[in-house]
Amino acid sequence: MKNSTDHLSSSSPEIEKALLRNLITIGTGAIDSLAGALRTSDLFYNPENRTLFEIIMKLHRSNKTIDIFTIGEEAAKADETLHDYVLNLITENTTAAVSAHTNADYINLLQQKYVKRRSIQAFYELQKHLFDPLAAEYEAYYVLEKAYQQMSEIITGRKTANPMSEVIQKSIGKLMERIETRASGKLPGINTGLHKLNTMLSGWQAGELYIIASRPGMGKTALTLHFAEHAARYRHPVLFFSLEMADYKLTDRLIIGESGIESRKYHQANINHLERDNIINSAAYLSKLPIYFDEQSGIDIGYLVSASRVARRKHDIKLIIIDYLQLIDMKERPGQTRDQAIGNVTRKLKQLSKELEIPIILNSQLNRSLEARASKEPTLADLRESGNIEQDADVVLMLFRPAYYDMETYNSKTTRNKLYILTKKYRNGDRLDIEIEHNDTLTKFFDNG
Repeated sequence: MKNSTDHLSSSSPEIEKALLRNLITIGTGAIDSLAGALRTSDLFYNPENRTLFEIIMKLHRSNKTIDIFTIGEEAAKADETLHDYVLNLITENTTAAVSAHTNADYINLLQQKYVKRRSIQAFYELQKHLFDPLAAEYEAYYVLEKAYQQMSEIITGRKTANPMSEVIQKSIGKLMERIETRASGKLPGINTGLHKLNTMLSGWQAGELYIIASRPGMGKTALTLHFAEHAARYRHPVLFFSLEMADYKLTDRLIIGESGIESRKYHQANINHLERDNIINSAAYLSKLPIYFDEQSGIDIGYLVSASRVARRKHDIKLIIIDYLQLIDMKERPGQTRDQAIGNVTRKLKQLSKELEIPIILNSQLNRSLEARASKEPTLADLRESGNIEQDADVVLMLFRPAYYDMETYNSKTTRNKLYILTKKYRNGDRLDIEIEHNDTLTKFFDNG
């Protein structure tokens, strides 16, 4: 019996070539935007196409330029005929029907062909074993189990679950890394710049999604700028998405905090020569910090994911901060509620933190209904679209400034220049409420005691 996986309907050579042609001519940008979908060379049925794709991804992982010259050079190392294949691939004419598709369309079509090939192969093997006259009767159960396993893998895109022994080794390995880090006097995670918060969280942890939530005026943008600055001071590159404020407005705040110049004097340019020199020196120091600002507004989750992947590869980003959730374009589908659209965003950001193995801090607003309550202290119920946000987050921190509401005391303490970081959710430890101090203009934050 002929293996029916050779049937042309389960492959599409022209689509394979079209996708490879785009990856070569567009280069790194195309791969970054499609990284989540381009996971396996098995999408390509043609052996030359499969090898060429592997060369492209190898160059991408090595942060090397992707163009016809670098790929041609690598192809020649593998096989001289493959080098000629690359040249022909770029120069050959394409049909309008193929050219009309996007890269995402190509991948989707190749994925369907791949699933079809795998399904045909699984059924072919099942048929072969079941009709084998030499096979024992009891082997039918094993054959069916194997077929079921293969089909599950095809449907989910994953192999079987990892065994306990492998996962335990991973847990112990990561524990040993943390022990060694602590023994060296360093934090296991990224320094927050606040001792009490470091004590509770052990720094920002890779693969975790942190929500910083508050009403306007509590200082969430200023506080996350503080987090960005201190991460960068410890040489952890930061990507800061500012969906509301211009990037230079954010650096204004950093300069004011670093120089100690009054915010009012800075913005009014009412400064003397000594203060100007201080500002220039502070700006020179801050300019060396590895913080990258993306100030585009109206962006959606697709852009956030793609831009983060690019920055991770290009700048070795170790922390992502997004200010703020409700300004992301949710692109609600017909029949989809705002709550469901928010859930889609937070779920993808959580997945992104795991994929890139870095922490993501996401600022979020609280409901206006809090203002009508006698108690202004925020709760999880005050989160806008709280169900999905709370579910996807590893940690939810809420900011509370009692003095903002003319409360002279809070927890039997004076409230002047006090900011409370209230831990409303913490998956991996005890929830603590942290009291810190800030200056009047919310450009500096300090541990209290």
